[in-house]
Amino acid sequence: EIVQPLEGESTLTEFLETHGEGLHHLRFNVQHVQQVVDYLAPHGIEPAMSGVGLRPGTAWMHLDTAEQVGFIIEVMNVLPGTDGRTPKVLDPGGTTDSRA
Repeated sequence: EIVQPLEGESTLTEFLETHGEGLHHLRFNVQHVQQVVDYLAPHGIEPAMSGVGLRPGTAWMHLDTAEQVGFIIEVMNVLPGTDGRTPKVLDPGGTTDSRA
């Protein structure tokens, strides 16, 4: 995804101030976000920002891994009964966009 901060402080504005434009985060779809957070906490990797996804029932979390790997890792829970992929979206021009 291509993202741009619009207002306020966030991991996006902090990343731009520190690193400039570039790869901000990679997202991994997981079954249980909290299990990932609990696993990484003893390694000094802490949550930086979180929110709910566009699809009802989804939630995401940015983990502060910029120092370790050069970008942030995002984890998003997979909805039960799905493969975690975002469904195809029809844009106003009539073309389909298959998003991962």
